[in-house]
Amino acid sequence: MRILHGTWIPNEETDFIQSGSFYLWVETQSFPKSHTNSQQIHPGHLVKSELIAFLVQELGIKEDKTKFCQRISPKYFALPTTNNQPLPSPELTKYLEIELTDSYEEFQYWQVDCYETVVSTKTETALNILKFLKDIHFLAIYNAEKFQIGSDLLFWYHYKASAS
Repeated sequence: MRILHGTWIPNEETDFIQSGSFYLWVETQSFPKSHTNSQQIHPGHLVKSELIAFLVQELGIKEDKTKFCQRISPKYFALPTTNNQPLPSPELTKYLEIELTDSYEEFQYWQVDCYETVVSTKTETALNILKFLKDIHFLAIYNAEKFQIGSDLLFWYHYKASAS
C-alpha cells in the first residue's frame, strides 16, 4: 500500500501575502530492515525515480523528465520516531504485519523526496491546486487498492472544500 501525503510550504519571505508551493510525497510499507539511517532519510518514502513513476502512472501527471527532476527535491518533516526509525502514518499501520506501540520517544526530522505541485515564479503559471486536490481525491477513491490519501493531504482537501 502507498499513502500519499501533502502539505503547503510557504517561501521564506516577509510579505503580507506569502507565496509558496504544495508538495506531495509517498510513504510505502516497505521499510528496509538493514537500513542504516545516519542521514535521517525516511526509509519508507518513494525516492525520486519511484516517485516520478507513481506520479505518472497513478496520478496521470504529464511533464517532461527535466521538469520532473527540477520539481522533486528533498524536504524535511518532523515525524514521531522510536528506536531511531520514523513511525508509519496511521493510514499505513493497518497494512503492516508488525506490532506497533502507541507511544514514541520523540520527533525527529526525516528527509523525503517531494514533488512540488505549485510553482510560485513569475515566469511560470501556477497549477490550480484546488482542482488538483479534487482530482487526487477522485483518483484515490477509485484506486483505493493501490494508494490512499494521508490525513495531512485529506486535511487540505477538506479545507479546500470549505473554502470554495
